[in-house]
Amino acid sequence: MQNPNTTKILFVEEDELIFEFKKCIAQALQKTDKLELFYAQDATEGLRLLEKEQPDVIVLDDTLNEECELFLESLSPLHPPVVLQIEGKQKTKIGKSDNLNCVKKDESLAGIHSILITATNIALRNNQTLPQ
Repeated sequence: MQNPNTTKILFVEEDELIFEFKKCIAQALQKTDKLELFYAQDATEGLRLLEKEQPDVIVLDDTLNEECELFLESLSPLHPPVVLQIEGKQKTKIGKSDNLNCVKKDESLAGIHSILITATNIALRNNQTLPQ
């Protein structure tokens, strides 16, 4: 049974090493926030984990453009919010929706901390607006 105070974040990105680094940072944040992170290397694995783990928020890496498009096109209408990490000021070709939030990709320590906080806040805000 999942702890209701835990935020589940699914990362769909190419670099598993960066994901492991994010997990280490998340563990350091455990004093204040309960985070559970999941990793998918592509859209197919991401969709499988989405169904199995039911994350509160999804973080996509826009450098996997075709995978992002496939993933987003395959989502049900009631999917959790998505955070799309984009390089610098580049324009994304992926369509916008109410549940899609674009943020600048930053793999520095501060950037990873920021994406964890951003994803958590978006998940919490979404959970507060869901009907009980």
